[in-house]
Amino acid sequence: MALSELVDASLLEFSNEYAPLSPIQEPKWRVKALLGKLESDRANKTDYFITKFSDKVDEIFSGLPKPKEYGPFTRNDLPLLFTANEVQQFALDHRLNKAQTKAIDALQKAAPDVFKAIAQSTPQQAIQKISDLASDPVRPVTDRKFPTGSAPFRLIAPFQQVQKYVVQITSER
Repeated sequence: MALSELVDASLLEFSNEYAPLSPIQEPKWRVKALLGKLESDRANKTDYFITKFSDKVDEIFSGLPKPKEYGPFTRNDLPLLFTANEVQQFALDHRLNKAQTKAIDALQKAAPDVFKAIAQSTPQQAIQKISDLASDPVRPVTDRKFPTGSAPFRLIAPFQQVQKYVVQITSER
């Protein structure tokens, strides 16, 4: 069972006020809504949700086999549940860590055709394509027509993140 589903099930049993917090009734969306509200309460020094849910959420996260705090989970892990399915599958297939998954997600959003070509290749071909991409991060977008100063410059960052992934993968082999 995924962590978000575990948290969701525990909170559904805990309070009838939990489920209506999110308009989308899926576990990951309900958990995201509540944890976002708790983070907002902490940041704004309010207590709309902290008094009702904070102790229960702390109890759930501290009771995990590998305890963690829900703040870092909200900022670092939870967003990965909202990446595209093909990115999640690629990350699982290639055993990517969080930073690598975020870089591949950024690549998929910035240049879906490039991501698709990488995802459909064998692992060795994927490493080669990512290596080629990392050596010239602007090349995949030079054929596109963008207004001056817009997309190509925003697209460089995801390719530079992918370059770090390539260095790590090739050094492991």
